[in-house]
Amino acid sequence: MTTDNNSTIASAGRPERPIVALAWPTGRPIYPYTADEIAAGVDLYTRRLKAEAAEAGDPDAR
Repeated sequence: MTTDNNSTIASAGRPERPIVALAWPTGRPIYPYTADEIAAGVDLYTRRLKAEAAEAGDPDAR
């Protein structure tokens, strides 16, 4: 694997996307979020807000 910003890597179940960073100290590749991942909530705070809205009956929460 190369570490330049133009590298792409294909892995099982993941479309080819550019690597935007490498995790330290493991060197695990970090990929940009997709639009679907952002819409689903990419962090615990966003996921909790969506879950609370769904519990409150908001039909657009999920």
